[in-house]
Amino acid sequence: MTSNLDLASAREFVLRQKVRMVANEYTIESANGTLLAYAKQKVMALKERVRFFSDSTKSIEVFSFQARNVMDMTSKCDVFDGHGTQIGFFSKDFGKSMLRSTWHLECASGHYQGQESSQAIALIRRFADVALPYDFAFKDAQGNPAFHIERKMTLRDSYKVTIMDPSIDGRVVAALAVALDTLQQR
Repeated sequence: MTSNLDLASAREFVLRQKVRMVANEYTIESANGTLLAYAKQKVMALKERVRFFSDSTKSIEVFSFQARNVMDMTSKCDVFDGHGTQIGFFSKDFGKSMLRSTWHLECASGHYQGQESSQAIALIRRFADVALPYDFAFKDAQGNPAFHIERKMTLRDSYKVTIMDPSIDGRVVAALAVALDTLQQR
């Protein structure tokens, strides 16, 4: 069994999505393939809430995120540990995201901002109905690289997450990675 702290201290993991009729399923695995968390997200929910569990039996909730409002264009979401204590927050910067998606993440270690690394891919994604790989590079308030989320080109959505700043809680970054998949307009 996986503990809540495994993902909190993870520095590299892979997020994979399986599309189902009524829900999206996600697995988060370490670089060596060990399951760190499992999530099931209801499709077409008015107020986004995603719960992450230690495995697919869904017996132990390890963390979650929930939208603050119904259908919020800034996608403001709080991240909670398995006991319901808030451990972070993320939101989309709607104004800056018109041409290049920009997100903010806050947790105990600080405030981070990230945006799509390629302006060209960002523009193509807005004007062409085509699935493209993309990535987000996040930096701390001093401009230092903090973490990176890269969408891979596969049949189903797959993201490689690399956390360079060891003080960042991996659960908050994992929640944001799922949000990029569910809330990011393609």
